[in-house]
Amino acid sequence: MATRNDRLNVRVTDAQKRLISRAAKSTHSSVSDFVLRSVCRASEQVLTEQTTFFLNEEDYVAFQKALERPAQYNPKLNKILKEKAPWEE
Repeated sequence: MATRNDRLNVRVTDAQKRLISRAAKSTHSSVSDFVLRSVCRASEQVLTEQTTFFLNEEDYVAFQKALERPAQYNPKLNKILKEKAPWEE
């Protein structure tokens, strides 16, 4: 298991703290472990929802055909892909 070196700090209301503490206790976990597990699970769900999509059969066939077509050069897209992302600057 990786060593936990970093911290997250979050402000909560009294009611939120009581709710989280009760839930942690009901799972026989510390508040820290409960919160970390819950946040990681929610984070994975958010990222999955952004990368997974569902299509009906007609749209799936159209999508497959689009993927099979040869790529076409797009100068505007090429320019964007060569630019550094804002977080890389």
